[in-house]
Amino acid sequence: MGKQYRVASKGLPDGEKVICAVRQEKISLGLPDAESLNGTVIEATYYGSIVRCRINIDGETSLTAEVPVSQAFVEAGENVGINIQPKDILIFPHDNQ
Repeated sequence: MGKQYRVASKGLPDGEKVICAVRQEKISLGLPDAESLNGTVIEATYYGSIVRCRINIDGETSLTAEVPVSQAFVEAGENVGINIQPKDILIFPHDNQ
């Protein structure tokens, strides 16, 4: 995705490629800035108490975030900052095959 992040993991050597996963409800959205991962909202669908947002990060990668409707300020086409707490990142070894 063009950016590299340092993450803490147990049992993997420094510099090792990994796959990171985050649950949709653990992602929060804010204003885009140089410190956050930024993207463009492709789709925002209201589901009662949550809004499910599909976000394009770099033209090739997208992710889905579920945010409470009380915090949802987004519409399709808006640029957003994607915020993820380090404790919410699940880390898996990267399979190079």
